[in-house]
This record gives sequence, C-alpha cells and structure tokens, in this order.
Amino acid sequence: MLPQYGGAPNKKFDLVICDEAHHYANTSEGGFGGALRSINTESLLGLSATLGREGGKKRKELQSLLGEVVYTYTVEDAQEHGIIPEFEWTVHPTALEASEAGEWERKTNRITNLFKEVKYSTRSKRLLKQLDVPFVEFEDLGDFIRAHKAANIELDSVPESWENLHAAIMSRNMIRHRSRPKLDAAIELADEYLKAEGEGIKIVMFTMNIDMVEEIDDRLSGVCDNVFPVHSKVASSSKKKDRIVRRRIDNFKD
Repeated sequence: MLPQYGGAPNKKFDLVICDEAHHYANTSEGGFGGALRSINTESLLGLSATLGREGGKKRKELQSLLGEVVYTYTVEDAQEHGIIPEFEWTVHPTALEASEAGEWERKTNRITNLFKEVKYSTRSKRLLKQLDVPFVEFEDLGDFIRAHKAANIELDSVPESWENLHAAIMSRNMIRHRSRPKLDAAIELADEYLKAEGEGIKIVMFTMNIDMVEEIDDRLSGVCDNVFPVHSKVASSSKKKDRIVRRRIDNFKD
C-alpha cells in the first residue's frame, strides 16, 4: 500500500483494516506500526486475539496507533452463538522410541546450557523491562517463549543468544512432532473412532510433514472410504493443487 513498495502514490484510503494487529505494536521507524503511520487513510481498524495486557506497553502502543478497543468477541461468545462447539481436551501420553529419547536428552542438555546463558544475561534483564510481559526475569522456558514472541513483535532486533535458544527448542520439538510411536498411536486412535457405532463421525488429523499425511491416508483408507489427504504437493502446479485441495475439503465437509 506504500508508494515505495508499488502502492498508488498520493492515494488516500477510506479504511485500512490491519489483521493480526498485535504485529503493529512496534511503532518505531523500522517496525510495522511505524510503516502504518505513513499510510494516508481516514480510518484504521485493527483485529487481534492478543492485544497484550491492559496498561502494558504493547497495548499502549497499539492504542496510540489504532485507538481504543471498540469491540471484543470472546470464545464464550462464539460457543454461545454456535460458531465454536463445546469440546473436551484429552491427552494421550506416548513414549518416545529409544533413539528418539537419546536425541531428546542431548538436545535438552544444550537447551539447559543456553537457557542459563540467557537467563542470567544482563542484556536479557534489560530487555525484559522493555517488553510487554508480566515478569522481569525468566523462571522457565515458558517465560522465554513468551518473551521471545513479544520481542519479535515489539523490538527491531532480537539478541543472537535468544535466537539460538529458540532454535534449539524448536529443534527438540520436532522430535516429538515426528515421533514414530506418536504417529502409530494417533492412527490407532483414529481407527478406533472410525469403527465406533454411530453416524457422522469426522476426524481431522494435523501432521508436521507430507510423508506422515501419506502414511495416514494409506493406513486409514482400509478402514474408511472417505479419507482426504491435503498438503502442498497434491499436484505439481499451484492452480491444480488449489483446485484439488478445495475439492477434498468440500468433500470432507459434505
């Protein structure tokens, strides 16, 4: 929308809608919020599920840019209106394979060492005072993940030590996401539901890679006639892929 990126020069907009508006909390010259200030518009409307705590730095920055909150729609509202169904959250613990467990332990040791470095860093303590988070020092990795996310939104740059720790955490998470016993357990659970009595049983399964999608498709096709694998490689061309994906999603819905 900005002229230097191909937008119409000197154009004035009636209304600019900012989805995921929390990304505009960085109102400095190099941030998204700073860029938004230079757009010529009569009105701005921001949409976000994570505005930050009331009175916090992020909320104040967003309000300086977009104005006060004018409407809030909660999960409870959505359930009351039938947009989100009632649900139960059930956890099925699954152990890692021996090789996966060994790799997990090695990566955990690296994460522990990196976390100590970040936790006791003077720079970290200084940055935490700037961020819209409800703590001034790290107690655990959960605090770090929250602060890292805030830093990416609110700051122009994130310390290299923070990026290294975040990368190590994500790398360890991939062991869990791609675990063989976990995939087997998920397929067995789906098999159990699909064979249960009753009509209209639908299951959505999310995976981390295409190979897992293909394996689920192969193994559950023997249990159910309607299995619809959806991923970015269902066809070689983007146009054909989009058409196939749309058709499969519609078939699942029907």
